Amino acid sequence: MEGRHRPFGHQIDGSWTDLGGNTFDEVCPPDCSADLTEDMQVNVDDLLLLIGCWSAACGDVNGDGATNVDDLLELLNQFGMECN
Repeated sequence: MEGRHRPFGHQIDGSWTDLGGNTFDEVCPPDCSADLTEDMQVNVDDLLLLIGCWSAACGDVNGDGATNVDDLLELLNQFGMECN
């Protein structure tokens, strides 16, 4: 398939050729930003690490540079998640 595409907003501009190699996962992998221990699951170990890092950057789940209630809430949202 070949073509020239200029949609509103100009996300794609110029000539393109689709060789059929484009694929998309049906389900996006889970966001495991709360897996602080990097053991591929969000569990009590991550919660304890977050509490131990309170007001420091080491338990930062949401990327704002500090460990606070926002990180705790995100960890609780991801609690029990298996990471891929």
